[in-house]
Amino acid sequence: MTYHEIKLIPKNIDINSLADALTAIGFDAFELSDGGLPEPGGWDYIDEDLVTKSDEAPFIRIYLENSPSFPEQYVKLKRAVFEWADSDEAVIFEESRRDDSEWKDVWKTYFKPFKAGTHIVICPKWEEYSAAPDDIVVTIDPGAAFGSGLHETTKMCIAALEKHVSPGATVLDVGCGSGILGISATKLGAKRVWALDYDPASVSAAKENAGYNHVDMTVLQSDLLASAPRVKADVIVANIVADIIIELNKTVKDYLTENGIYIVSGIIAERLNDVVESLENHEFEVLNIDKMGEWRAITVSPKNI
Repeated sequence: MTYHEIKLIPKNIDINSLADALTAIGFDAFELSDGGLPEPGGWDYIDEDLVTKSDEAPFIRIYLENSPSFPEQYVKLKRAVFEWADSDEAVIFEESRRDDSEWKDVWKTYFKPFKAGTHIVICPKWEEYSAAPDDIVVTIDPGAAFGSGLHETTKMCIAALEKHVSPGATVLDVGCGSGILGISATKLGAKRVWALDYDPASVSAAKENAGYNHVDMTVLQSDLLASAPRVKADVIVANIVADIIIELNKTVKDYLTENGIYIVSGIIAERLNDVVESLENHEFEVLNIDKMGEWRAITVSPKNI
């Protein structure tokens, strides 16, 4: 199968910070070359055989499927990177096509079952896992979608869901990617879950992953909440990026119960104050701010006025 190879060459930007930003945006599998092996820790999964010493300038390669949604995905990637870098000249993008026969399944070797929360265990579809009595296993194949659960932003969301999802709850997962958060909410006891994403590849992957987990989760293509059902959710979770969260804050309260919980993640530390200010301007009370590495997740509830 033919894929698009996207090469990102940073200019005066630390390549490891760029890699962290990419995983938060949702691009979990990529090739990195910085002239040597990366420092341990902070990575989702990486094939060290692909990280080679080189005199070439540092770069990252991402592979996207050659599908009708590619132009939209490519624009989304560039927009998110330029937003993170606060410049459209900080990263050079080069795009070409290649066949996937040599590399498409290499990353799966390094994606193993792991505990993403106190009880939630993420298990790749192709792996076996012997669950402990208190484990809640979520089976995932990210496919062409975003989200393996390995990144800090997702782990913080899962921890917050474990804390706030009660049996019988109604949950909205906005920007669902592979559907991992909505599926987790369902397995934590939520009765009604809607997973929303603008990207058709994410919608398809989320539906497939819901099937692997035998959960009743409705997956819809939606620009944020544009196609969301007119329900009042007990919990809304959005693991996206700061500017999109700020946009979502304008309307999200219309979909939240009076004492509901709103969880947002994918926020780089430098943008935390911007997001908190937006939440407070829209009459949310900050209940908790979680930190993992350079990433932040915020849990809020509507202010009682």
